[in-house]
Parts: sequence; structure tokens; C-alpha cells
Amino acid sequence: MRRRRALRYLLLAPLLASGAAWRPGVSLAQAQGRCDASGLSKQERQQRDALEYVDRSPHPRQTCGNCMHLQPTPAKNGGPCKACSVLPGPVHMEGWCTAWVARIGGAG
Repeated sequence: MRRRRALRYLLLAPLLASGAAWRPGVSLAQAQGRCDASGLSKQERQQRDALEYVDRSPHPRQTCGNCMHLQPTPAKNGGPCKACSVLPGPVHMEGWCTAWVARIGGAG
């Protein structure tokens, strides 16, 4: 029994260390505050990689939330993830890619 308990803690350690609060029906990516793009095809993932998409912008004033490509409708998985007119799949409101363009009246 001790061995089983120790293995359980070892398997849960990365999730607990990330500070993520996991709930049933929520993917690990969503629990960690990232957008779940696991359902994308290889070609769609390559497109995201080519545009250097990240869930957390390295540029404080340039985020998907103030980009003209952000769509007003939420992505299928909801949460802080929205749809984009350039990138396939969900994008995080705090994300960024090389296609970022300031929304009229937004920060730049």
C-alpha cells in the first residue's frame, strides 16, 4: 500500500508543482491556464509554430486580447481562450504571435 501511495504522489507532483487546480472535465492545459490545442492537425500545429504562437506574450503591450485578429466569439473550449482569424485553434487572451497587429484604439 505504501508503494502505491508513493507512486500516486510522484505522478501528481508535476500537476501540484504547477499550481494548477484540476477539475474533472478540464484538460491539463486548461488547468494550467493554457489553451488546449491538442485536437489540431499536424499542418495546423505547424502553422502555429511558424507564427511563433505562445500562450503568454513576451511583449507586455502586445497580446491576443488587443490584436485585430482576435475574434469576438470564444473558442470551443471556452475560458480565457478565444478564436483568431489567422491561427487555427484556440488562442489565449494573453498570448502572442508574429502576426500580431494592434487593434484600432488598442495598445501597441
